Amino acid sequence: RDRSPSRGLGDVYKRQSYAFLKNAQPLVTGFTNKSIVINDVFLVDIESTKQAKTISIRVRNGLIKNISPVTLIPDPEELVIDGRGLYVTTGLIDMHVHLHDRYDLLLTLAHGITHVRNFNGSPKIMAFRDEIKDKKTIGPNITVASPAINQKSKFAHSTAHQFVNTTQDAINIVRKFKKQGYDMIKIYDGLKPDVFNAIAQTSLQLNMPFAGHPTFFLSIPEFLAAKPQSLEHIEMLYQTDLAYSESPQLLEQLIKDLKRANIPITASLIDYYHLAKIAVEKNNYIDSLPLDLINPNWRMIVKPSMESIALIKNANEWMNKANYLGYIANQLYSENIPMLIGSDAGANYTLHGIATIQEMQLLEKYGIERNKILTSATITPAKSLEITETMQIRAGHTANLLLLKTDPRKELNSYYSIQGIVHNEKYYDNIMIQDMKKLATKHMNRFEYIGWELIKKIFY
Repeated sequence: RDRSPSRGLGDVYKRQSYAFLKNAQPLVTGFTNKSIVINDVFLVDIESTKQAKTISIRVRNGLIKNISPVTLIPDPEELVIDGRGLYVTTGLIDMHVHLHDRYDLLLTLAHGITHVRNFNGSPKIMAFRDEIKDKKTIGPNITVASPAINQKSKFAHSTAHQFVNTTQDAINIVRKFKKQGYDMIKIYDGLKPDVFNAIAQTSLQLNMPFAGHPTFFLSIPEFLAAKPQSLEHIEMLYQTDLAYSESPQLLEQLIKDLKRANIPITASLIDYYHLAKIAVEKNNYIDSLPLDLINPNWRMIVKPSMESIALIKNANEWMNKANYLGYIANQLYSENIPMLIGSDAGANYTLHGIATIQEMQLLEKYGIERNKILTSATITPAKSLEITETMQIRAGHTANLLLLKTDPRKELNSYYSIQGIVHNEKYYDNIMIQDMKKLATKHMNRFEYIGWELIKKIFY
């Protein structure tokens, strides 16, 4: 079906917009052989603690054709990859990002993330999604959430939100976002019960998942009873049902409620942890960040708030809160509540791709077992998105494969030095992956960026 981001705009906008006239192109060209053979590589089973066994894999037209315990004899036209000494595993899924720029796609893919769920929906992001799907450019596959639907209240403060007043407004906006081509609905924390329920019911009627911040006007059990795809951010649990308290009794009850509901939780610790680091280490920490990887337009927008955090005096309170959020994460993982990796990359100074790995490492710092962390970056999100056939190394499944120097079950640093990626019917070797990282310091020019912002205003 037509999911073009121009739907509803009219052809005149598409013809006149620089953003649409700017042709998408692969920023890094991968190998496009129809058939790829990866010989003698160690297979990593994320859910197992057993030693990796040696296998060979044939990929044909983007699908895993067969897996062999012995070296495969290639046909003359096949691309052959020597996997000796390397480990093969599935790509990662980041369930909460905010893309700003085509070059964010490169940085994300270069760190092994082959699918993202994007939460700052716009025509631009839908265009990125379709360009990748049509193989006009490269990057992770994208599930695009709508702009946040919210309600005017003391909790509402963002000009990026779409505000509704009545249940009919809520029904209409969900229908509109469905028609415009969004994959799911994003909800925010200022929604009152009647409006929230109208959004939830309409979304489910249209077979359109919804997810986002729990609202302050409902308890967590009431929120989860509406069957969101996920609840976003442990920090929101702290702010809503825990009411900023570290009471063991309140946390124990919250965990019981979450376990009973069995709805996935996106932890998203790394963004707040970075803010706490800015509070404690001030400009020394900001100066240590590779800010050239962030779109300059976005960097300019968030710079004042980052500098204001560096001036605060109660820095230890920020870090204490960050550590308590980590403790909550530990408790949720310990109770086997389904958990999702979501870096919130693109918020503040949180870096695409890099923050996904940092999120996993931070969870490990808080005492969470590595295999559970990896499961929440692969298998659990794949189930939530109903794309399990892309996240398992099985014959007949889509090939989303990473070649690593070391077993990620032993060290998460593996993802910083990926040796090869098979994604969307292409193979990228280590040189190409390094090119992705270098090119990520470039950005969409100002005319294209502003063009998309104008389209967004017209679109809504």
